[in-house]
Amino acid sequence: GRSADAIATGDGRRRVHAHYLETAAFGSSPGSLRGGCVAAFAAPSPSSVVVVAELQKGRGNNVHPSSICDGIRRAVWKEEGVKVGHVVLAESGGVPKTTSGKLRRGSAREMLAGELIPKVFEALYDEDGKGGGNEVEVRGTSWVPGEAGSGEVAAGMVVMASGSASSQRLRLQSSL
Repeated sequence: GRSADAIATGDGRRRVHAHYLETAAFGSSPGSLRGGCVAAFAAPSPSSVVVVAELQKGRGNNVHPSSICDGIRRAVWKEEGVKVGHVVLAESGGVPKTTSGKLRRGSAREMLAGELIPKVFEALYDEDGKGGGNEVEVRGTSWVPGEAGSGEVAAGMVVMASGSASSQRLRLQSSL
């Protein structure tokens, strides 16, 4: 593969090709993610990796997006030993590709920085080293069920949570 697509790990001594991270990420939830539509790249902070994954059109809503993000993070760590700091679930067609169908990782990085990727859900994992790396923050926009029994789905719930071994905090904000 291209050396430009290799990602330096947190210690800087090892480089992992983005394709291996993308394969592990897809393998974590093949029923919800589009094959060939998962992009991994280094984040602006040198020790962090970003994964942007497209959701399948018409996927069943039986899996919560936060579970998909957590599964991606776990799978990449388990299979490649790389910590993912940011996972974005995008609408179908949200990950840029060339006319021949190859991933455009650089464009995906630029689109994410410019807030141009059509996000369905986003999870940020921030480990600051204090408290043994127990600090985790998750932010996202999710689809939430409407009134009980109505069968409607409403958009716009923002979920933020952080916690450690000694304290936990949860904030829900709705734009409805």
